Amino acid sequence: MDDAKNLESFGRTGEESRSRFSNRCEYMLTLVGYSVGFGNIWRFPYLAYANGGGAFLIPYFIALFTLGLPLFIMELGLGQMYQQGCLGVWHKMGLRKMQGVGIAATICTFSFCVYYIVILGWTVLYLGKTLGAVRSGVLPWSDEAEGFVCPQIELYLYGSVASEPMAINSLTGLYNASYASSFWCPTSNHREHAVAPQGYITKRVVPQSCPSQAAVRFWESEVLMKSSGMDDMGGIHWGLAAAFTIAWLAVYFSIFKGVTSSGKVVYFTATLPYFALTAFFIRAITLPNAEVGIRFFCGPRFLSLAGCFSLVSSCHTDLLFIGSWLWNFNCIRISWK
Repeated sequence: MDDAKNLESFGRTGEESRSRFSNRCEYMLTLVGYSVGFGNIWRFPYLAYANGGGAFLIPYFIALFTLGLPLFIMELGLGQMYQQGCLGVWHKMGLRKMQGVGIAATICTFSFCVYYIVILGWTVLYLGKTLGAVRSGVLPWSDEAEGFVCPQIELYLYGSVASEPMAINSLTGLYNASYASSFWCPTSNHREHAVAPQGYITKRVVPQSCPSQAAVRFWESEVLMKSSGMDDMGGIHWGLAAAFTIAWLAVYFSIFKGVTSSGKVVYFTATLPYFALTAFFIRAITLPNAEVGIRFFCGPRFLSLAGCFSLVSSCHTDLLFIGSWLWNFNCIRISWK
């Protein structure tokens, strides 16, 4: 009991004016928002697919229970005990030479924010384009957008089936799977200058529908505005600049009062990814041949596990900072909920 009182007096010394979370819900949502974000939508699926599919969950859970959760609890506990962020905690622990770890964590967080705000800017831009297309009902990155024409496709068919009307789908420009043995496909490295083998005929098709090509064209020409090379710097993308400004202002007004303001914002930001994941999941499983895609994505490839264990993940110690804003909560019990 005496040790608990001494610890409380130690943590509260000079910290009476420090803001606190209003309730446990805000603290819990802050941790959830830090742990689960839109990176789980676009980053984790890529890592899982590229490193063994369903087999990736083996090293993932090993890392989670041996590294992730122990560090998670330790950082929250240190932040709560010493009431400091990733810099000041080393000073209070009497390990001033270790403050370089806090500086490195701050630099990592700054770098993370710089590139993540770009993703938020893209999100704001797409949101604005979507709202602008409400009246017309046609998204600007769809193949139905005004002025977009599907690019021509070159297919190489064996001469005996070149005249077959069912060999190629005129809507999508894809070949009929039943005629697969009658098609020749050049390697990706020599596709532009491919010469069909003897007996094969080159057939040029302009598909009526090509949503993926339309999305790529919009991304490269309307969002990124890619130039011809480094010698062509291009100009300022005013729409993207406005989107970045909106994103930065949203971040500022979310944190400018510390946990007083951010504690209210997390009610939206921490729950939104779950609604988005649920919507994407329902949409994905209702698409044609969804079960084929699920088997292709989740099928375990155990030979890829060797590369999984060599992955290097960036670790942030911002949880020290989060833990420093609470005192009366049991951070360990809350962390395991």
